[in-house]
Amino acid sequence: LLIDDVVTTGRTVQICAELLRDAGAREIFVLAIAQAESSLVEKKHLGESHTVDVARLVPWLCLSGTPDLGPVRVRALIEQFKTPEKILSIDGNMLEAVRGIGPKLSKAIVIQAAKRGEYPETAARLIAVADRLPGGRILTLADSDYPAILGQSNHAVPVLYGAGLSADSLGS
Repeated sequence: LLIDDVVTTGRTVQICAELLRDAGAREIFVLAIAQAESSLVEKKHLGESHTVDVARLVPWLCLSGTPDLGPVRVRALIEQFKTPEKILSIDGNMLEAVRGIGPKLSKAIVIQAAKRGEYPETAARLIAVADRLPGGRILTLADSDYPAILGQSNHAVPVLYGAGLSADSLGS
C-alpha cells in the first residue's frame, strides 16, 4: 500500500489499512510519503522530521529517567552545569561535587547517560502524541513557556506534559 501526502494525523493510513483488512488482507505494509510542498495548512507533516524537537527533548527525558533524581536535585545540577546535555556528558566525580549528589546518584546519572541513544524514539512518540492533542505541549525547564509558579517551586519536574486550550485561544 503506497499512500502519498499523508497528513499529520496519519488517518489516511488507518482508513486504508482497515479497508484492506476488511477485504481479507492478512498482512499490510505501508509506505507513506508526505511532500514538503503539500497544500495542507498544518505546521507539520507526517513525513517531516521533528529532529530539532527530538534533539531538544532527548537529554531532558534521559536525565529525568534517572532513578532517584528528583526535581530538587535536577535543579541543583542545572544551576551548576546549565544544560542536561552538559550534565550527561561529565564524569561522576564532577557530579558528586554538586550538593545532594552522592556517589550512588552520580553513578546512576553516568549509567543513564550511557542510555541516551534509547530516547530519540521515545521523544518522537511523545511529540507525535502531543501533536495530535488539542493544545498538546511538552515543556522542559528550559522553555520560556514553562509555568513560572511551578518553575520556582521545589516540585518543578524537568519535563512537563500538557494539553488543552488556553483562555486566549478560546477568545475569552
